[in-house]
Amino acid sequence: PKNYNYYNYKGSGVGVCEITGNENWQGPAPFADKSNVALQFFALGDTPYDDSCSTCNTCLKSDLVTKEEDCKKYDCVLKSSTLQDLPAHNTCTYEGPDYDCVKGKIIPYLNSKIDEGEAAFVVHAGDFIKGANIGKNKRCNPYSFASRRDLFSDATNFLIVPGDNDWNECQGYDINSNTDTYRELWREFFAAKTTSPFNQFSARFPSTLGFPGGSKPVVERKDDTNPELFYFRQNNVAFFGLNRVSRESYISDVAPSDVNAEWIEDRLSLDSVTCTLESIVVIAQTMPKDIVYQKLDNYFDICGSTLPTLTITGDLHPASYCFEKSAHRLDLTVEAFKSGPIHVSVVRDPEGVLGDFFHVKDADPGKSNIECPSFDRAYSSDES
Repeated sequence: PKNYNYYNYKGSGVGVCEITGNENWQGPAPFADKSNVALQFFALGDTPYDDSCSTCNTCLKSDLVTKEEDCKKYDCVLKSSTLQDLPAHNTCTYEGPDYDCVKGKIIPYLNSKIDEGEAAFVVHAGDFIKGANIGKNKRCNPYSFASRRDLFSDATNFLIVPGDNDWNECQGYDINSNTDTYRELWREFFAAKTTSPFNQFSARFPSTLGFPGGSKPVVERKDDTNPELFYFRQNNVAFFGLNRVSRESYISDVAPSDVNAEWIEDRLSLDSVTCTLESIVVIAQTMPKDIVYQKLDNYFDICGSTLPTLTITGDLHPASYCFEKSAHRLDLTVEAFKSGPIHVSVVRDPEGVLGDFFHVKDADPGKSNIECPSFDRAYSSDES
């Protein structure tokens, strides 16, 4: 096809993944007029942490809303090594420089780009507090969870998946059960239909190739047992949010069958007759188990075509993103802490011949884990 020289992946000249030392890959760029864009969004993760922060002695009153002017009841600045000195039912919120960066710089930037039609939504790959080993993290409490819920409530069309720091590392985690106090609190604040501001999208999506704009997709959730798992499709792109956290967990390691794989299989079965999907995006804190990709392969076999698949993860905290490729699969590892978000474009050959591709761009191209981005070099669409 005459577009082949443009619609393909390049494996050099776009930076190096610091985790593996390999060159990052890059897909074809979106046009400024979006005539080759199927969908655009932002991805980030592992923020805010504010670990060992001397200014993070912050807490909320019992209403889970009002901030204490001076948190004197607890020492909330304890390091991980002394965290166990905190009472189990502390009211600390750990709002420091990372928190201030997300609130004052990153979320306003994301909202402005969504308002401009540069993206439709934001996904967070988990870990919104610092961890402290499985079942020992006293940073998990209703107050820190309320702090992060209120923080991210300011972001337009925001979705999040669990991370180990706010899931299986929380106090009282029982790996032999699908639920406990803090998992139910996470679900209540960040996923549940009647209690979470993140259950559904609130703003309409912008127009893109094949989509006139003016509406938004319904976010489907596994409401009966695991509302943190979500799925939606937009412009023939399937998007899955999974619960795959670092270290062992009930869902992936103890449950009778892998709950993430069941969710993928169940949702894809809805398209197994018409086979109208053109690409798939999966987000989780860490790489899903092989059984998840086996379920994707089963769908591809049924439909007679292997779709480009992007997996977005966090957890590893690189100072600059990693974007690696293997056959039809691409894996994006987002940055952490004070890093700028990653802008992802699902680029589609407008002639309908070569299919979908993934293009990524760092909103702040510097190695910015420890410095809040100014966005002076603000993101703008590539033009061709």
